[in-house]
Amino acid sequence: MIFWILTHKFKKDIINIQELEVKEIKKFKFSKETIIGIFLVLLLLVALFDIANWVYQTRISDKKMRELENLINIDNINPNGEIDYENDEEAKLLISERGAIDFDKLNEINSDTKGWIKIDSLGISYPIMQCADNDYYLKKNIYKEDDISGSIFLDYRNNGFDDRHTIIYGHNMKNDSMFGRLDEVLKGKTGTNVDILVLTKDKSYKYKAFSTYEVDPMNFRMSDTIEDAANKSKVDFGQDIYPEGKFISLYTCMDTGKNKTILHAYLEREV
Repeated sequence: MIFWILTHKFKKDIINIQELEVKEIKKFKFSKETIIGIFLVLLLLVALFDIANWVYQTRISDKKMRELENLINIDNINPNGEIDYENDEEAKLLISERGAIDFDKLNEINSDTKGWIKIDSLGISYPIMQCADNDYYLKKNIYKEDDISGSIFLDYRNNGFDDRHTIIYGHNMKNDSMFGRLDEVLKGKTGTNVDILVLTKDKSYKYKAFSTYEVDPMNFRMSDTIEDAANKSKVDFGQDIYPEGKFISLYTCMDTGKNKTILHAYLEREV
């Protein structure tokens, strides 16, 4: 009798334990759903933080660039006496463009400053940097501060702008800063008469765009001649170019995907 009572009680205890385990499992399932919900909320918060941080960093970058605008003064013109001002209006304009930029002050800020690039049709106007590699200015501004916009910079292998082929890099920013509008030429938004000015303390270089296309950076060789660059163009510029002349290549990301946009321009005038 006693054995039966103990056995019955033992079975009852097992049933109670099993019921308790079932309740715990149900409770665990509920907790798991809650954890998943919390995880998703955290992901959303992280995404919102990243967006807010990008907006903040972009505004900081834009603010730094606006500070440089104080170094551009259209009244600060340094004429070159060798130019015939009565008959050469373009030369006067090119010289006034470089005379309007305080290169001495720019070099005080950063001795890596090599010039200034202007493409009025694309709203591009920035200093050009150069250092011993092509990585540093990807994420540094002219003040050598961390900056998601980086800088416009010259390929480290180039000797200023006197080489036959000069390569200039810049980010394609979502707010259209830096080279963010460079692909507008490829998309046919600007027409084909695109002038590019590269200005230094002593010289003004005027280039004419003659070729643009997109490339896969993993399977790409940069053109080393004007003829080769012209043959790759996806846009007909209708330009008369000199195959043996000097040219520049502007290189940036596409606004979508991993491909890059390249814009070539030949040297039309130097004063």
